[in-house]
Amino acid sequence: MKNKKTMNAAALKNEMLLLVNRGIEKSRIEETVGITIDQLSDPDEMVSIEYYVALEKAAPLLAKNPGIFIELGCEKFGTSQTGILGHVVTGGETIREGFQLAVRYTHLLSNVNRMELREEGDLAYFIFTRDLPEFFTIQSVELVFSRTLTLMKTFWGDDFQPNEVQFQYASPDYIQVYQRVFKHILFNQSENQIIFPRKLLDQKNPYYQPYVSKIILSHAEKLLAEQKTEDTLEQQVRTIILEYLPKGIVNAEFTASKLHMSRQTLFRKLKGESGISFQELLEGTRKELARQYVNNETFMLAEIAYLLGFSEISAFHRAFKRWFQQTPGEFRRQNDFSIT
Repeated sequence: MKNKKTMNAAALKNEMLLLVNRGIEKSRIEETVGITIDQLSDPDEMVSIEYYVALEKAAPLLAKNPGIFIELGCEKFGTSQTGILGHVVTGGETIREGFQLAVRYTHLLSNVNRMELREEGDLAYFIFTRDLPEFFTIQSVELVFSRTLTLMKTFWGDDFQPNEVQFQYASPDYIQVYQRVFKHILFNQSENQIIFPRKLLDQKNPYYQPYVSKIILSHAEKLLAEQKTEDTLEQQVRTIILEYLPKGIVNAEFTASKLHMSRQTLFRKLKGESGISFQELLEGTRKELARQYVNNETFMLAEIAYLLGFSEISAFHRAFKRWFQQTPGEFRRQNDFSIT
C-alpha cells in the first residue's frame, strides 16, 4: 500500500478474533472496523491503520470494558499471532538482541509505530508510541505494554514486575486495571516506557533457534526492504523528522547522515523530486504536528513543546502564534478543549 499508513493484517486479525472469543458478535466487529476477518488471510499483508484505530476505539464500547486491551495483552499468545514481528523477537540469541530486532523491524507491525530500547546505567527502557497524533490511541499503548509485560514474564517468570511503567497521557478512569497489571505506574510523563533492570537483557533467549532464526530474519529483511522502496525521499525525510524531533537533534546534516548521503545531495534530491527544501519540510511537519497535538486534549502543552523539539515552551508558543496567528491556549479554547 504505497504511501499509506498501514498495520499488519495478522495483528489486526488476531485482535478481532480475541474479541470474538470474548463473546462479541463477529459481524458487529467487522461492521465497526470496516473489514472482514476473511479478508485478512495473508499474514504479511499491510492494511490501512485506520481499520486498527477503528477497532481500538470501538472495542471498549463493544466489550463494555474500557480496559479490554490491557486484558487482551495479558493473555498468553503465540508469536505467530502478531505477524512477522512476533517471530522476529525469537531471532535474537539473547533477550537484548530479541528486543533490538523488534525495534529494527517495528514497521512490519505498523509504519506509524515507534519502538526504542534504551539502556542507561543499571536500567533499561522499552519505549513505544505512534509518531502521528491522528493515529495515536491510549489503547495502542495499553495493548503493546501489557503484551510486552506478558512476554517479559515468559522470559523472567510470572513474579517479574518492572521497576516502573510510565505513560504520556493522563490517568484514565479505570486506573485500577493499570494498578493491577502494571503495579508501579506514573502518568503525564515524557515517554510511554517500561523501566526494568538492564542486566536481565543479558540472559539467553529461550525461544532462539539458529536455523529458524536465519529464515525468519531473512524474510523480515525482505519485507522491510519492500516497504522502504515504496517511500519517496520526502517520506523518508519526514519519517526521520518524526522520530528524532522529540530528541531535539533534527537538522539537515543529521538527516542526510541517516540517509547515507551528503547535505548537498539531500538538498538537491529533495528539490528535484518534491520541489521542496529541507527547511520547508521540517517547518511544515512541525506545524502540522502542532495543530494535531493541540487538537488532542490528551497532550499537555509542555509535552507538545517537547515532542516538537523545542527546548522551552515559550519558543513553542512563539512558533505556534507565527503559524496560526493565535496562541496554543487560544486555539484550544476555540475548539472547546480544556487547557492543561
